[in-house]
Amino acid sequence: MAKTTTFNVHVPATSANLGTGYDSLGVALDLFSSIKISFGEETLTNDQGAGEKLVLDAISSFYTKIGKTPASATVNFEVSQPLGRGLGSSASARVGGILTANKFEGEPLDKEACLELATALEGHPDNACPAIFGGIQVCVKKTENTFIHSTCQYPDLLIALLIPNKGLATSKARNVLPSQYSREDAIHNSSRTALLIAALTEKRIDLLEEAMNDRFHQPQRSKLFSPLYSIFSAAKDSGASASWLSGAGSSVAAFCTNKDIANDVANAMLLSLENADLQGRTVITKISQTGTYFE
Repeated sequence: MAKTTTFNVHVPATSANLGTGYDSLGVALDLFSSIKISFGEETLTNDQGAGEKLVLDAISSFYTKIGKTPASATVNFEVSQPLGRGLGSSASARVGGILTANKFEGEPLDKEACLELATALEGHPDNACPAIFGGIQVCVKKTENTFIHSTCQYPDLLIALLIPNKGLATSKARNVLPSQYSREDAIHNSSRTALLIAALTEKRIDLLEEAMNDRFHQPQRSKLFSPLYSIFSAAKDSGASASWLSGAGSSVAAFCTNKDIANDVANAMLLSLENADLQGRTVITKISQTGTYFE
């Protein structure tokens, strides 16, 4: 029997956009998926879940990138977040697969190259970047195949998550967005994204709500998820510092200054969802300073 090498990799869930930071801002959450990857066994062909398939596809893409024949691998993906809820589940799978294959091969790629590969698979960097590096990341496309990023400083905040039972396909959520925006909306969002980075860095929690007042994607996506703004209002009335549609949805996230407020906000958001005849659950978490790691 061929010798096997097994890795246990842990990848954080992520929340992207943060209101006005469309396709450029993302935060790592203290909710880690665990992926067990064994190299040297026959590749799984049956009974694979969607997460496992994404991991294996990412491994295959890594080997294409380095110009080698893919190693056989088996995958067990214990996901911390459900697919299609805007919490970076696909990025977790892809980042986990790429970084693990890279480690198995002696790290021929640095983390920046791994980010570029993960972004090529994802289509945008705002989940992959915090999944790799942790914290709040600003990541932008420099050229067709290169990205630059920076870690953003942030205050000590909790995050209340509302995770509806019903998901929202990213492709569908992107299709509702316009191909062009007015100058007024462009100025509105760009100025508030700048304000958001400044508010986080300077710990101006009082500025977060206005800084995350988006016109680029949340109004359009509320047509697919009608209770969105009622949930925002419920979060604000319960003490949230700011709230946003996580990624393409359907989850909603809210910054909170302490645990009591976070619990109140989570309960209020869930009640607002239930008032729309929808079901879900809540999670209280925090920003993870740590990105992907191996044990």
